[in-house]
Amino acid sequence: MGLMKQYLLGRHLTKLVNVFEAVATYEGVVATSVCTINHEQPESYRHLPLSIQVQIRLELPKRIPALRIHPRHVITRELIKNTIITQSMRRDFRVLAYSHLFDYLLERDIALDIDTFNASYGN
Repeated sequence: MGLMKQYLLGRHLTKLVNVFEAVATYEGVVATSVCTINHEQPESYRHLPLSIQVQIRLELPKRIPALRIHPRHVITRELIKNTIITQSMRRDFRVLAYSHLFDYLLERDIALDIDTFNASYGN
């Protein structure tokens, strides 16, 4: 992957995980509604503060299509790598956000599930 593509992928994932982290931080450790957020259905996130609603409306429609140009295994690999780094820094809400972002991307067929990823690309 070229340097610019790699940079853009990292930027898109960072912007998305920032949104998911804002939701996780607001809702606490049991942030179950993060996975049910759908930027096309405002009622799915109307309970959140306005600042987070704006992030959802602005970032998700822009970032999700941008991720679709990258192979699913690359997105999965980057999510796993970033989650491991975040765990080592003990950033609990960010780790939770990565987990929910991973689920969100799985539901939209943008990332690979862990079993498929390991079977195809694992060591």
